[in-house]
Amino acid sequence: MPLVALATNCGRQPEGNCIKCGPYTNPWELDWCPSLNNSPSVSPTSFCNNTGDAPSVPKVVVPTYDDGQKETPTDYDCSDTTYTYAGISYTAGSLKWDPVLPTKFGVGNVPSFTSQAYVIVTSSDTANCSSPGRVDIGSAVTWTVADKTDRAKFSWSCNGNSLVAAFNQTLNIFKQDPLLCRVDQPPAMSGQITGTYHQECCNGTPTDVTVIGGGVSLDFGKDSCDFPLVGIPFLITGNVWVSDTLKVDITGDGKIACDQLTYCGKVKVALTLTGTAGISVIASSLLSIQVGIQASAGGDGEVCFNVNGFDHGKAHLCVNSVNAVCVFTFLGSTTTGTYPLGGPWCSPDLSL
Repeated sequence: MPLVALATNCGRQPEGNCIKCGPYTNPWELDWCPSLNNSPSVSPTSFCNNTGDAPSVPKVVVPTYDDGQKETPTDYDCSDTTYTYAGISYTAGSLKWDPVLPTKFGVGNVPSFTSQAYVIVTSSDTANCSSPGRVDIGSAVTWTVADKTDRAKFSWSCNGNSLVAAFNQTLNIFKQDPLLCRVDQPPAMSGQITGTYHQECCNGTPTDVTVIGGGVSLDFGKDSCDFPLVGIPFLITGNVWVSDTLKVDITGDGKIACDQLTYCGKVKVALTLTGTAGISVIASSLLSIQVGIQASAGGDGEVCFNVNGFDHGKAHLCVNSVNAVCVFTFLGSTTTGTYPLGGPWCSPDLSL
């Protein structure tokens, strides 16, 4: 009896036939890893910020990558090998800075702060393509930091005595005879204008900035002069004590920055004239007279400072008009009359 060979192996048999088995899988093989497909960059790489400012953030282009590839062959008996392909990717994480950017710059960051932008890049298949890890982007960025801490520089008060004397020359025109005047309240000056300085960014460079603030109030006091009343009907004799109160307010609130050379504040001059009269009339039982003073006066000017202190200043005073306002009451009938006493008078521009 012939022996029959039993087929126990896969593949092609001696008889010519093929017994199909499989598939037979194989390990993954690397074709290529991911590759950079752009130009990572940081722009610009320099800034100027003040203390208290948040850092200016440059434009950052993070790296991106084309996918890599791996493959694995699958074998079968009695048929051709097939191949399976898969991608490998690199993924960039969120943008980071080394060292970490502060929320706001402080004095500890003066005069400059430098940091490097980077990302952490990870691989989807570390067995075939390891993760690149930290990838620096472009060049490091430097922030020049200007210190805005205020520091004292100067203080200024105007020359009150010379200003009082100069304005009194104008008032003396009104007073006519200063010997007939009395001082009711002496002059007084209060306040000062101060200058402090700090640094601020100007055209990308820390630059000294002078800050002007405060004010000066100059009270010229109060004096009264005996002013004769002439040309007013029904008056046999008459005079009026005219009191003048003069105040000068100088204010400064600004700064000298960047390419500025000076800062100018405002000067306001206020003059108040009031009067009381002592008079006698022809027939006091029939006629009563009330006399008041009506005046229009004032002035203005400017005061300017440079980075080292007072630079120049001027002010002027104008007495536009002074009138006596008389109210006549005769036999129950009232009449009002206005009689000019003088004006206008203006001082020249007076130096502060």
